[in-house]
Amino acid sequence: MFDAYRASFRRAAALHDIPIETVEIPFDDKLLSGYFMQADSSCRRCPTIIALGDRFAEELYFLVGVAGVSRGYNVLLADLPGQGSTFYDGLHLRADAETPVRAIVDYVFSRSDVDVSHIALYGSSFAGYMATRAVAYEKRITACIANTPVDDLGSIVAAEAPQRAADSSEEALRSALFGLTAFQAGVSQPADLFQLFNDMKVDDVTKISCPMLCLANPGDVAPRIKQTQKIYELLPNPKKALHIFTEEEGAGAHLQVNNLSLLHQVVFDWLDEVLTASKI
Repeated sequence: MFDAYRASFRRAAALHDIPIETVEIPFDDKLLSGYFMQADSSCRRCPTIIALGDRFAEELYFLVGVAGVSRGYNVLLADLPGQGSTFYDGLHLRADAETPVRAIVDYVFSRSDVDVSHIALYGSSFAGYMATRAVAYEKRITACIANTPVDDLGSIVAAEAPQRAADSSEEALRSALFGLTAFQAGVSQPADLFQLFNDMKVDDVTKISCPMLCLANPGDVAPRIKQTQKIYELLPNPKKALHIFTEEEGAGAHLQVNNLSLLHQVVFDWLDEVLTASKI
């Protein structure tokens, strides 16, 4: 199913008015796949967003890709280890998100069409943790958006699915919530999966020196909202921002998929301000 999904996306990408380049990023003697969407076909150096998500780089096209290009940003839609087809090559989810993100930033810096002084990292859903963790260490990133930020994923998993989190049987790995994640993580025992979740922490949020936009939904479990607010309060950069969407805005769904126009307005208005990027 994934192979058909990817092939369909790439056939569409070849027909698109926006240049969508399939890229491969060296990492750990293997490759991370992704797509580079160019804001300016003349190859003028442009501010660039690295977009990370839940499962597949392709799903980020609608969440951030096309909107970013329309606002004058290059956008790199990237797979982390354990995402896309990387597990075919033995790459799996890992707690130290800064390590693969560093390789992705290296790739972005190698391009002649990127303004390396204006690099943003966008983490969506599960990658809200990945982005929060990565910018605590990778200082070449000049702005971060986390939807939603997380500094202790294990506690979130326990709050969202307490019965599953306490279930040590193999049946837990067959659930809709954990089945694919276990495959991405390369584990066959529930204890190993939950250990990975528990290892996914950001020990010191104050290490995040770049401006950060913290996004959340009213439907999120209380610990997720609490972590978002705590992270925002601890961030040292004065250009930080917090936006909790509401049902009244029509943006109460996960990742604001029921009102992407509002999401894009909030994200790119903030980015334009903190990166002082000119619109194309």
